[in-house]
Amino acid sequence: MSKDADLSANQLLRQLSVKVAELESTVSLSNQATQFVPAGDVGRAIVKARQRQDMNQQMLAELSGVGIVTISKVENGHPSVKLETLLTIMNSLGLKLWVG
Repeated sequence: MSKDADLSANQLLRQLSVKVAELESTVSLSNQATQFVPAGDVGRAIVKARQRQDMNQQMLAELSGVGIVTISKVENGHPSVKLETLLTIMNSLGLKLWVG
């Protein structure tokens, strides 16, 4: 294999790695209609779902059993919220999570 072929193969592998990373970071939230949002937008999607249901953060906290400070962190995209907590909040809003 020539140097050019090796370089081309390496470039292709890098591009594939980037694409896989992008796919892994894709998150889908679903309520009534399927809506796909990037992982970084999960908090905003939760805010929209909560507002569509005429709930404030306190009401969601009580419904989900998750503290209001945590609800605020999730809605503001705080990265250190546990997946279990995120799923609890989402389930309370009737949302589903897909990662792929």
